[in-house]
Amino acid sequence: DLTIFASRFQSFQMQFTPQQLAGGPKFSPVTRIGNWLEELSLEEAKVSNFQTRSSNGNLALRKMEIKIGVCSEIVPHTYSEDGIVRFGDTVILQHDNTGSVLACDPFDEVISGQGKYLVSTVAEQPSPKARNTFRIVRPPPHMSNFDDNINDPIVHIGQSFMLACNESLLVKPGSKLLAPTLYLSSTKKNERMATKRTNRQLVYMSSAVNAEAIWLTVLPSRGRSNASGRFLAMGQPLTVQDSLQITHRQTNMYLTCDPAEKTATEFGVEYEAFADRSTVPGKLGLIVSEFKGLSTSQTLSKPDAPIFAWHFVASNDRSAAQDRRTLPPPATKDTILREVQDAVKARGVDAFWNLREFFQQVEKRTLSTGKIDREDLKACLLDWGINTSSHYLDTIVDLVDNTRLGLIDVREFLAVLRGPVSANRERLVEDIYHALDRNHERVVDIDEVTRHFHGEGHPLVTIGGLSEKDALAHLLKSFEVKGKAPKKVTYEKFFDYYADLSAAIEDDYYFEDILRSNWIGFFKK
Repeated sequence: DLTIFASRFQSFQMQFTPQQLAGGPKFSPVTRIGNWLEELSLEEAKVSNFQTRSSNGNLALRKMEIKIGVCSEIVPHTYSEDGIVRFGDTVILQHDNTGSVLACDPFDEVISGQGKYLVSTVAEQPSPKARNTFRIVRPPPHMSNFDDNINDPIVHIGQSFMLACNESLLVKPGSKLLAPTLYLSSTKKNERMATKRTNRQLVYMSSAVNAEAIWLTVLPSRGRSNASGRFLAMGQPLTVQDSLQITHRQTNMYLTCDPAEKTATEFGVEYEAFADRSTVPGKLGLIVSEFKGLSTSQTLSKPDAPIFAWHFVASNDRSAAQDRRTLPPPATKDTILREVQDAVKARGVDAFWNLREFFQQVEKRTLSTGKIDREDLKACLLDWGINTSSHYLDTIVDLVDNTRLGLIDVREFLAVLRGPVSANRERLVEDIYHALDRNHERVVDIDEVTRHFHGEGHPLVTIGGLSEKDALAHLLKSFEVKGKAPKKVTYEKFFDYYADLSAAIEDDYYFEDILRSNWIGFFKK
């Protein structure tokens, strides 16, 4: 076999290209071979993506810097001269047993995508920082357990309250409004909602204002002999000297932390915060425990142990309560609506026209009857380019979905989004339509519109560069119903067209000039 292989190897001849035989030039260090263009494009895309993320603060290192800077910001701390705790106070909540303070982290979700953020306790001195100060908020009247007197700002023992995060944590880069307020909340433990380390009832921050965010204070009984004192203290003013049990009203669990569960973080040593309560043994169990010498009649039951005790910390310095921050306005219905309107107007003078046309295309594909599911509506707005939070979109949709049935009338929604049309502008549009409606039937032939429309002053002609014929086609397209051109034009369709234009134009004189140039001779003297 070796002889055969050797003979075949000797007869084997190398094959060379003419360039190799002629001794062509060798590859130099700058010679591009293979898929060099794809590799170069990939490297450029990586650099561009890195620069974009860096400018937007989305790099991991930059995110950490922002997080530490925001959470560690020194914030105002309420000064209480008489030691009484009041609604609206910004306080620190300190754990009696460990000396740690309650803190939140709005950058760390406990469950991804659920809007529930981490709560823990930090072993540090109670200095007022953004993440460890909370504002005491009065719950809505239907959630209160007291006959609340709005004029009485004092928090009483046993009275329901809410703990809101500090406003400095709600400032988001690029947003003109504060993010929705986060409240200390808890819910009954289940397979998804539990602490990571000890599998206990989870405590978290959430923007939802519901029963999960309601807490109340009670005094520890300090043994059975002082049980009456706990009852008699109900309704008394709450002070910063009081050692309290913070009770979650819905689940009747106490807020606490476990000093055995330590975690080293960028903020220091943290303990896991949770809600817990162990029931006291029955009468027979107590007798057996005392008989065995494991307890006496004065032994504290677990709910009254120091692990469940907290106290509020106010400032001793009056100047610490001064607020020198410049914060964006809070996110109310009006401010959210204004921000979304500005986001639409930023798309140009034809923005509301384009948005309506976008919904018409959706209606044509889905065979809709002018109504759309609220979640589909939110998805459409995001697809169209309104990049804002889901909470803001929910707020806008709630302005229309009064019945909570989940179906939104698109025309009504767009009317809310663009805002009201002034009486003077509405009168101008009515004058034109009534002039076209010669028979006073509240409908106009499409031929009348085509015959009398002049496009030279139309914004899509003067600004967009379209022809007058294209401007007319744009007007007629807005009258379509499910993609079909009608023979008659209703006043509602005609009004919506110019109402969308009105929302994008601030100057009344400019708006009137557009109408006069589009409909020459159709205005009342």
